[in-house]
Amino acid sequence: YPEGHLSIEPHWFYFSSIGFFILLALALLKLQEKINIKVWALIVIFLIGGLYFKTREYNFLWQKEKRYLAYWLSISPDNYLANFWLGYRYLTEDNFVKAESFFQKALVGGYIDWEVYNNLGIIAKKMLDYDKAVFYYKEAIRLNPGEAELYNNLGGVRLLTGKLERARTCFKIAYQLDATFTAAQENFITVDKALQKGIKKEIAP
Repeated sequence: YPEGHLSIEPHWFYFSSIGFFILLALALLKLQEKINIKVWALIVIFLIGGLYFKTREYNFLWQKEKRYLAYWLSISPDNYLANFWLGYRYLTEDNFVKAESFFQKALVGGYIDWEVYNNLGIIAKKMLDYDKAVFYYKEAIRLNPGEAELYNNLGGVRLLTGKLERARTCFKIAYQLDATFTAAQENFITVDKALQKGIKKEIAP
């Protein structure tokens, strides 16, 4: 159902698949009683061959994540989940141009938009476009203000651009939202000490 950004794969229906093969086997047994055994054997061979080759086709598609996602998009080009995961795969490969292209297509006003903006912010930061990174992180925070990682990421960009006061505020909010987020707390302490000493100090977010 491409218009609704919905794709349903046969392998998702595990129990219905079992039922299908049980019914098929019962039908073949009944058919065996009514037709010539040679004709029946040819029918069985044809069905098994068809299922075998179709299985190989799907196994080929499912072997590689990028291949399967590309296949998914060939059926439903605007599917935001397929675009998101393909963008994420390219991001892990440091192919930022392709990753950004697919992430942009995943922005459809859905529930994962904040994650898309976060990943776009990561890409912009890696490409040294700090203004764009700040914009994307702010959009992510607007959609999900309770996610500590977003404030830590924004703080990292603020730090890289020399805005230590803003960076400290971001790190503080991050660890206040998540007390177990030790990286944000360490970032806050380091920047706070640097500000108190009047020394700008780079740290890894």
